[in-house]
Amino acid sequence: MKFLLYFFSKINSKLKVLLKVICAFFMASITIIVLWGVVARYFFGSQPAFTEEIARMFLIELTFFGAALAFAEKSHIGLDYLSEKFSISAKKLCSIIASCITIFFVMAFLVYGGIELVLTSLKSSNNLVSVNVGVWTVYVCVPMAGVFAIMFLIEAFLKTLITNERK
Repeated sequence: MKFLLYFFSKINSKLKVLLKVICAFFMASITIIVLWGVVARYFFGSQPAFTEEIARMFLIELTFFGAALAFAEKSHIGLDYLSEKFSISAKKLCSIIASCITIFFVMAFLVYGGIELVLTSLKSSNNLVSVNVGVWTVYVCVPMAGVFAIMFLIEAFLKTLITNERK
């Protein structure tokens, strides 16, 4: 079990760096694209059509990859007020149950639902209007972020199982 935790810790440390780079790229790109749109509208009287669409696409990507990074950094919203009132063993049980429910939710909605979304979008052959890029390319981030989140959740689950806290 400790080997699995070590394995996930090593891989997840690399995934965290990758996600930080991806999120930084999308954030910087959104800033530059929106700034270009504002400057073009101010100086030339019209904004290029692609700026709004690409900024929206990058914001979607940033949201999903940022959510996966939030799982890694444990900065997502957690309601642990009630579980903090429990004993150590009850806290551990609550954490295990919460991890299992979250893993199931992410697998069902982000991974499975995201794959279905991508496949449906591929079949429809819809493209972004101003860029001529398939809409499915925007939706690929959903199952990818789900897989990343599951990796971080499994690591947290294993840490909870292995650690033996005593008061």
